[in-house]
Amino acid sequence: MKLLLIIIFTLAVFLPLSFGDLGPIKEFRWIEWMAPIIFLILLVSLFFGGKSYFPSNATLFYTALFVISVWSIVNYIRNPVSGQVLSGAKATEVGLRAYYWVFIGVLTFFSSLWFFRYKKINEKGWLLFIIIFSLSIGLLRLLSYFGDFTIPYLYGTFRYGGGSSLYHRIGGLSDAAIPALAALFAYYYRRKWNVYFVVGLAICLTLLFFSGGRASFFGVLLGLTLYFLLIERKALGGPLLAILVLLILYFFVALYVPIPSQLERIFDVSGGVEEQDVYRFRTFQHYWSIFKQNPVFGKGIGYYQVSMRERGNISEFVLRQLVAGGHGAYYSTLAMFGIGGMFFLLTMLLASIHCSYRAIKNPHNQLYKRLMVFAFIYLLILSVEFYAGGKGYSHLPLYFLAGMTAGIAGANKETIGRIAR
Repeated sequence: MKLLLIIIFTLAVFLPLSFGDLGPIKEFRWIEWMAPIIFLILLVSLFFGGKSYFPSNATLFYTALFVISVWSIVNYIRNPVSGQVLSGAKATEVGLRAYYWVFIGVLTFFSSLWFFRYKKINEKGWLLFIIIFSLSIGLLRLLSYFGDFTIPYLYGTFRYGGGSSLYHRIGGLSDAAIPALAALFAYYYRRKWNVYFVVGLAICLTLLFFSGGRASFFGVLLGLTLYFLLIERKALGGPLLAILVLLILYFFVALYVPIPSQLERIFDVSGGVEEQDVYRFRTFQHYWSIFKQNPVFGKGIGYYQVSMRERGNISEFVLRQLVAGGHGAYYSTLAMFGIGGMFFLLTMLLASIHCSYRAIKNPHNQLYKRLMVFAFIYLLILSVEFYAGGKGYSHLPLYFLAGMTAGIAGANKETIGRIAR
């Protein structure tokens, strides 16, 4: 029952699952109603079990959550939103609904913290489910793209990119591939690779290839490089051989299949953001300008007023991002929540990476070491993806993994203390 609960919760956190619109609310996500329910279930369990609501080892995370919560309240008071903006009717996550995502992010953190601190689950079972389900969803997304049909209950990036061209990016593939990749290496942590690992890795790389995302590609490169250099140095020969084989296969396939442009896009970084994506570059410029005008609290969520003279020089794409952020978590968070928002984002990200790394390297830690490997790899990939994608302040996997790492670290510390006594 506990494993089923955390699996359903995990799916709602990592995938944009939805039954569709709820009245005027577009794409009402599962996590939007599930997070409060799971939070209350665990809260009641802690109350009757006599457990602490605020374990002592997560003070830095509490501070970051306190800051983003206070900054959200202050920004809403400064610039209240209502009407269609309130329900998100004009866009998926604007107005008060964007602040609600901060709220469910906080609930997600505490639910994850309490679950992994006080509950026991089969970590291999959890990781295996993530691998199988994510890869299945990724392959189904490929079929839906080339077969020109939509996958029920999956929205967000999974609805991006229609048609059947090999030369276009396919939305949703990186969302499926990255959890599967991190879970795959975590599942085989300190285990010998076999044919299932090789097949799973090949599918992950295929999905990343067709996703066409540079940030995802370089994030995976960073995550796996640091994983092998810092954690699995003895197994470094395997990846080097695999890379050599993949390069040979790529050049062989490229002779007969017209798909090299997709890989060329991934490696093409000439000219930087300004030449590669002029709309994103303009968005970054406006984010920075907004931050300089509001360095402490940012501008908050809501429509950004521009003069008629400026309006002619700003595209519709840029104006949409200036409402609630997006397409670059670091700049976006600076613009929406200022220095406080950046403190929150970097604290949650870097403290989680540090926490997971310490737990993996500590020989006395025995609980959920594979889950910490999953968090370590995933968060490193995310740290690069945040350069070009996401809002940051509403990215629920970040809240979930921060709670997971803090909870497991606390449980390990408690276990070691009992053994010492």
